[in-house]
Amino acid sequence: MADSSKVKFVLKEDRFSRSGFMNDADSGLQQLLESRYNKKTKGWIFNKTLRYTETALELDEEVYVFGEASRLSRGWVMRHGAMPLIVSDKGGAAVEKSYSTRVIVFGVLTLLSAAAGCAGLFLLIR
Repeated sequence: MADSSKVKFVLKEDRFSRSGFMNDADSGLQQLLESRYNKKTKGWIFNKTLRYTETALELDEEVYVFGEASRLSRGWVMRHGAMPLIVSDKGGAAVEKSYSTRVIVFGVLTLLSAAAGCAGLFLLIR
């Protein structure tokens, strides 16, 4: 079985709700949280302030999968490799934009760190 802990899901938010003071979570959600995650929505006196987000891949929904592909006897296997394994329902452009922005930010931070290191070295040598 594949290691699903390395899969990054980039999915559209299907449902979102909140609960808290004077705002109960619906009974189905309360039951799910308690049975599957051992979490309660009620505190000592009042409801806990919680946010709930649900994402889902629907049957026949178009998804984009990015990662390393290897030929298996009668098909292909996708896995985490040089590129992370990403499953998205937002479209290829959205995932590419997200990762290119991260690369730019990382590059700028690296340059700033190098400049600070050079300045520090210059001050030490002086």
